[in-house]
Amino acid sequence: MEITNYHFKLTDNESLLTESSWTKPSAEKRLSINETIEMQKKIHGLNTVNWKKRYIPPSDILILDVTQWKVEITYEGETPIIYEGDNAYPDNWDELVEIFGYKFTE
Repeated sequence: MEITNYHFKLTDNESLLTESSWTKPSAEKRLSINETIEMQKKIHGLNTVNWKKRYIPPSDILILDVTQWKVEITYEGETPIIYEGDNAYPDNWDELVEIFGYKFTE
C-alpha cells in the first residue's frame, strides 16, 4: 500500500510544498510569492473551509483494506488546519490531488 503525504506551508513571501511517502525520498519545492498566491487561489477555490474535519465511510460498508489520508495546511504563526479520512473523501478530492501532484511533475 502506497501512502503519500502532501504538506503545504505558507509564509509571508513564499511557501513550501512537500511530498513524502514510505517508498521514495521526500520531494520539496519552494514556491515564489506568485506561485504561492496561485496555489492559495486553487486551494481556496476548492472551498476546503467547508470540508468536514474527518471523513469515514458509512457504517454499513465492510472495508478490509483501509486507505487513510490527511491534509494539513499551515499558515505561518497559526495552528495547522487538518482534514483526514479513512476510505472516504471530500467530493473534490481528486482536484486537490491534481493541484499537489502537478507541482511535483514540473
